[in-house]
Amino acid sequence: KVTRRFTAHLEGRWQGNQGVLDEHFVFDDGEESYRCWRITKDGNRYIGTAGDVVGQASGEVVGNSLNWQYYLTVPVDGEPWTFYLDDWLHLITEDHLINRTAMKKWGVTVAELSLYIGKVDQSQQRDLRSSCQL
Repeated sequence: KVTRRFTAHLEGRWQGNQGVLDEHFVFDDGEESYRCWRITKDGNRYIGTAGDVVGQASGEVVGNSLNWQYYLTVPVDGEPWTFYLDDWLHLITEDHLINRTAMKKWGVTVAELSLYIGKVDQSQQRDLRSSCQL
């Protein structure tokens, strides 16, 4: 059962093996939130941090897929809850990505997220927020 929908606007930049991903989420009820990922690439492995991520996210690319795992703190009824996220990102073409995520609490899947991510042309790009720079 779909309980909530959102649109995400993502903007990323790379410099060598360091990157940032500036995420802006707009939910169907009008709520907005932001996340800034700071990512390091080491061969086929990626390590990332963000303000609402507990510790580090880590993942490994095999073929056209990245399995990315981390703990995320999310407000639930005004209280912070920590969930384990098991993200699978599948590159379909150079411009199209499918993301499937299992969100778990106490080992039980409590939510599943499905995202389609499409690359836009450079005229639609936005500047990174000042708090999310390389």
